[in-house]
Amino acid sequence: MTFFDQYHARDMDRALTTMQQLYLVPLSPESVDDRVNSFKQYTDEIRRNLPDVLLATMKILYTKYKSTRTASHHRTRPRTPHRPEDGGQEGHLVDLRRQAKALITFAGMLPYRMPGDTNARLVQMEVLHELMIDLQSSSSHLLVCSHTECQVTPMPDLSRWKSS
Repeated sequence: MTFFDQYHARDMDRALTTMQQLYLVPLSPESVDDRVNSFKQYTDEIRRNLPDVLLATMKILYTKYKSTRTASHHRTRPRTPHRPEDGGQEGHLVDLRRQAKALITFAGMLPYRMPGDTNARLVQMEVLHELMIDLQSSSSHLLVCSHTECQVTPMPDLSRWKSS
């Protein structure tokens, strides 16, 4: 089974592990320069598919981040940074953010013009990571997304919906 098979089967953990084993893209800031230098040795087939690999990897990181953050948010209210009883989730979230930043840095440093809106989509997903952090630490706003854009709106007053 290949990376894309795992990705499309929504087996995010195995897909990310496969990507780590391939050493195709950096998943740490320390490995960005090495991966950029290795890019020169990639075949044309790999170069043509790299935008899809980058976007799929970023989507995996975003999905894992969102599910970890949601589980952490439901379990530990109010949120206190780096609580020892969070089971290491806060550290895992920090690691996922570092991996996402490494992908964006890598994409920006490549001596290769990415087709279409690849870089913009990578940055957009990374920004959504940051918005989730800000919004979940403050319950006064809500992130509302359509298919093409996201907006931060004030949380509606739900007090009138409470039963007496």
